[in-house]
Amino acid sequence: MINTFYSVLPIFLVIMVGVAAKLYLISDEGFWRNCEKLTYYVLFPSLLILKLSHADFNSISMGYALSSIIIATLVVGFILIVFHHLKGTDNPLFTSVFQGGIRYNSYVFIAMSSSLFGDVGITLSAIIIAYMIIITNFVSVTVLGIYGTEKASVKTTVISVMKNPLILAALTGALFAYFKVALNQTVEHTMAYIGHAALPLSLLSVGAGLKFSIGKNRWLAVISSSAVKLLALPAIAISLLTFFGVTGTTKAISVLYAAVPCAGNAYILARQMGGDAEVMASIITMTTLMSILTMPFIMLYA
Repeated sequence: MINTFYSVLPIFLVIMVGVAAKLYLISDEGFWRNCEKLTYYVLFPSLLILKLSHADFNSISMGYALSSIIIATLVVGFILIVFHHLKGTDNPLFTSVFQGGIRYNSYVFIAMSSSLFGDVGITLSAIIIAYMIIITNFVSVTVLGIYGTEKASVKTTVISVMKNPLILAALTGALFAYFKVALNQTVEHTMAYIGHAALPLSLLSVGAGLKFSIGKNRWLAVISSSAVKLLALPAIAISLLTFFGVTGTTKAISVLYAAVPCAGNAYILARQMGGDAEVMASIITMTTLMSILTMPFIMLYA
């Protein structure tokens, strides 16, 4: 647990540097949005292509691990929907609680995977991301389409997900590895330099995006959603991974996936599709801050 805490701590401190930089050094919102855009469209895709292109997929068995985290995500989503109908909370608020309970921060996930397990961790986390981006986005948009105040067509959703640069990068890297396509040395070194900037800049952007004004009448929703994301989802995932006999690094990375905080882009989706954006921002902040305590505890069972 101590080793995991010391692996989490530098990541958390970089996020806090992002918070301080936004508050005291660079308050321009446009600057941070452009940083996140650069990370999302250039830096992280370069890192994923580079790492996955060298992966030996014949030695990687992810079937039961992926099944476990997909089932865990769907179970948590179903439970949240049932509770919503039993309690009768307002729909926009529910959509943010729902997103907070099932979505994951890919930046923190890859950073933690790299910190704990090195290149193997990055490879395994990239494989999980390639699947879970599709599933979590589809489920989130579906729920927002039903319960939010703005609707999005199925066609628009599918096109948006399939254009996701992280998915395209993961698929590209996997194809390079499968067909044994060797990257040109100059290209590989260039991508390595670019990829090295991905983790620190993404974590700084995470910190800059945190919101610290939580409405008093929304505290219960924020705490409930955060508890589901940081405790319930990992607990269900661990149970399923154990049931399916998943062990070793594959199990640890899968547990880590379930334990990381909520994604920052959930706020954008809430704003675009009529969710409660204020609560969504508060859930993202709460899960990010609390995860420094919950992740080391959860990883004891990995």
